[in-house]
Order: sequence, then structure tokens, then C-alpha cells
Amino acid sequence: MPELNTAVVMTPDHVITPDPALQMATYWITKTVKKMNLKGLQVTHLNGDKAKKTEVRDTLSMVDPLLFWGTGHGLECLFTGQIRGMSAEDLSEWVILSSVTSSVEFGDKTFSITANPDWMEGRVVHLTSCLTAVELGVAIADAGALAYIGYNRLFIVGFMEHPPESRYTQSFMEPDIQIELTLLDGKSVKDAIWASDFRSDDWIEYWRRSGDPNADAMIKGIIWNKVSRLVFGDETIKIRFVPDALSPWNVAGVAVVGTIGIGGVGIVSREGGLAGIGK
Repeated sequence: MPELNTAVVMTPDHVITPDPALQMATYWITKTVKKMNLKGLQVTHLNGDKAKKTEVRDTLSMVDPLLFWGTGHGLECLFTGQIRGMSAEDLSEWVILSSVTSSVEFGDKTFSITANPDWMEGRVVHLTSCLTAVELGVAIADAGALAYIGYNRLFIVGFMEHPPESRYTQSFMEPDIQIELTLLDGKSVKDAIWASDFRSDDWIEYWRRSGDPNADAMIKGIIWNKVSRLVFGDETIKIRFVPDALSPWNVAGVAVVGTIGIGGVGIVSREGGLAGIGK
């Protein structure tokens, strides 16, 4: 049974080369990890080259976290982590979670993946990623996850030409990380989704009043992310990270994040100049 007061957070930043979309997401998630630690959560942060399949598997086995949260490139059935090369070993470590067992083409390489949604059994899973809510999220919930939170379209993280700390990326990422901040306060998954929506609305209002030449694109992007987010599982689940004060019957927590582009499709997408995590 997953351990109370524990979390694993995964943040890759390379897909062969430094990946702007992942770097944007990683910047804001890492800031949130610091807040999680300050609130007494025991967080194992798999950052950069630690965001690989074997490392995730071994950490899940050792820590058995209640919360698993991560970012990466995603497709409908896949969630991925860090990759720096194209060797068979590199490719085998790239796909963290899959809802299918099959062969996959990436560029001129072919490699095998194995379905493993059961890794998330008993956890609350949050994937800050593109597309995984289409199929993988359903499989994760069906495999026994207490709740899954993710996106069924491209997840937009910011403008390619602006740094991760910019207001542009902040506007896209804050509604997503608000989910963890709300869960940390002992609220339910449903409460966390409401809080995320309110944060989106705050930013929409900000950009409406800003006079910024990119305001219309920002508003469309924030709304896009908001309506793309889906939840599967028990929305009444609460994560309360207070040791010895909780019953395992009323606590849940895991956040997973992933994205991937394969078969020659570009990893970082651009929608009207915006960077996304996915195809």
C-alpha cells in the first residue's frame, strides 16, 4: 500500500537535445517541489537524467509514494521521460508508462514497449503532458489508480521565444500546479480541479486587462488547457500529508506527467507560436 506523506516527482529536460517545452514545465514544477518540501511532504525528485524508466520503477518500488507527479512528452497511449541518445538502451528507458504492448518507431529506430499502467495502482496520478487522457489515463484508472488527472489535447506551456520564468509560461503552468498546492492543503481532487479553474480564470482576466500584444493568444491557450484537462477515478479522494494522523482508507496521492513525439513527428509543437508538450 502506498506510503503516507510521500511523493515522487519526475521532471525531464532533454529529448536528445535540450527541450524548451520540458524546460518550461520543469522550471515551475521544481519551484512547486520546494513548496511541497516546506509543507513536510517527503518528495523524491527525479530530475533530468534520473527521469528514466528504470529509475522510476525502482523508486516507486522503494518509496511506494502516495503521489506521483511528472512532466514529459505524451501521446494518447504513452508517457515519456529523459532521452539523450538513440541507442537501444536509451530508447528502452524513454517510455515511462504505456497502455499498450507493441513496437514503436522513432525516427529510423524501432523499439518495444510493454503496457504497465499497473505501476500507478493505489495512487493519484497527475500527468502534465499532452494527450495521455485519451487512452493512457483511462488505462491507469482501470488498473487501480485512485485518480488520474491529465490532458486529452496538446498541453501548451509557453512561447518558444520567452524564458521559462516569463509571465507567459507562468500563466499556463500555474493552473496546473495549483492542483498539487490544493491537494497539499488536504482538499479533494474535485476541490483541486475547481482551484485550477479559478486560477485559469484569474489569468484570463489578467490578460484581458494587460494590453499585451499576445493577450488574445494567451487567453485562447489558457482556455485550451482548461477544457483539455480530464479526471478519471474518485474525485472525492484527498491527499493529507500528516504522518500518523490519517487512515489509508481516505488518503491518496500520485502525480505523473508525460509526453512524447514518435514516428518522425516533432517533439515540441507550436500552436500560433506556442510551445506544447506532445506530438
